[in-house]
Amino acid sequence: MAGSLFSAVLKLIWPFPVQEEGEEGGAADANLAFTPRVHVISDFGDAHHLAANEATPQTIRDALQSVDWVHGFHQVVVVVEPGVSMEVGGSLDPQHGLSAMYENHAEGVQAVIIDPPSSVDEMQDILLSFIEGGDTWKNEYAFQFHGGAADVGSSTRW
Repeated sequence: MAGSLFSAVLKLIWPFPVQEEGEEGGAADANLAFTPRVHVISDFGDAHHLAANEATPQTIRDALQSVDWVHGFHQVVVVVEPGVSMEVGGSLDPQHGLSAMYENHAEGVQAVIIDPPSSVDEMQDILLSFIEGGDTWKNEYAFQFHGGAADVGSSTRW
């Protein structure tokens, strides 16, 4: 988008830095939760890579396969609409393990998977069920929800 009129206008109205597909930057360079795309965060959150502008089965597979899950610590974040995301990540190193987290900023809801994934294939399945829409991912995987209507009257917050 660099140099285009659209890019200039977007920079004026969009409060977060805009990254092109394949562009890299620090994790602080983008507000991931509000940028509907596929993001890869590496080095314990120090590096951000915009893997794709659209969440498709192929872009999710490519993002998951783009990093070394044995010797690194990474997250792949799929944002389907501003503020609604599913993140899988961690490491296959037993010291760290893997996890999955759902977040809906508008509703103030966060959820963490109860039984963590044990493989890259399982993380892929979680993300693919998430982009199908609806409750598919909720029906296939158990998550502990916090916030929103699920936490009315509760002080438990992340």
